[in-house]
Amino acid sequence: MSFFSLAPFFIAAFFAAATLPLSIRLAVPLGAMDIPDGRRKAHARPTPRLGGLALFFALLFALLPSLLASPSPLLGALLAGGALVAALGISDDIFSLSPALKLFAEVFAALLPVFFGLVPKELSFGTASLSLPAWLGIPLTVLWILTLTNAFNMIDGLNGLCASQIILSSLFLALVFKAPLALAPAGAAFGFLPYNRGRARTFLGDGGALLFGYALALFSFGLQGDRFALATPLLFFLPLLDLLWVFLLRLYKRKNPFSADSSHLHHRLRRCGFSAGGAVLLLACLSLFGFAAFLLFFSAEAPLFSLVVLLFSALFLALLFW
Repeated sequence: MSFFSLAPFFIAAFFAAATLPLSIRLAVPLGAMDIPDGRRKAHARPTPRLGGLALFFALLFALLPSLLASPSPLLGALLAGGALVAALGISDDIFSLSPALKLFAEVFAALLPVFFGLVPKELSFGTASLSLPAWLGIPLTVLWILTLTNAFNMIDGLNGLCASQIILSSLFLALVFKAPLALAPAGAAFGFLPYNRGRARTFLGDGGALLFGYALALFSFGLQGDRFALATPLLFFLPLLDLLWVFLLRLYKRKNPFSADSSHLHHRLRRCGFSAGGAVLLLACLSLFGFAAFLLFFSAEAPLFSLVVLLFSALFLALLFW
């Protein structure tokens, strides 16, 4: 990648860092504040959670030049659906919308790429491929978008955790599919991180977490053309692992799988004695497990590196779930 191809990253980072102070000031009069409760929300003071507003405009300004120079269904769907998802999340941050209304809006946003023609026609595994009829491709597309969108929203439980996972997943996508545009979410998250460290000045909120999950979901299959590689979920290993773990654990305990609790992996690490920063760092390292597995099984690049990371990550997973 040339320096100029990295423009989406730098533009998104600049606009995120520049506009977040405004979103922080707007959060108080709008009532978009995250109030600590001493249980799941352990931060010490009410904190603005309107980060999604600034981050949407950061992505917009980063992707708009490419959209104007070379319009594509992917960018059209991303900006249209991203605007809807960001508006949904920001509205929930302010008004606390009902779960039914949120799900309806998310399904509609997940259908937008279908209207733009972004439906995989083949599933691939290495050199093998399986034809995918439209009646199956459309629901799989919607399910993938809904899953990844909410996976990133659900891991937003520690300062820097969701943003670091966004940076890593965005980088993985850009490297695997050689697509500099996929670095735009990483740039926006990078510009956000200084405001979300230590005693955070702001949170992503649903507006930011849902937006990033949606953007990465669209990039993950939109960059592959008519094919969707079955290995793609490995590039989002940690968010999807956390989603699956929490969902199955709640079902096992006969609880509503969509209810909020403290059963996430980062909560488990905190109970094991890790600091918040240590937990974020370890989970970021664990994300390399998916990328290493992708490289090991679906690429000729760095097989020794992949084996080492896989062994380390397998050991850490065993200790985490012990």
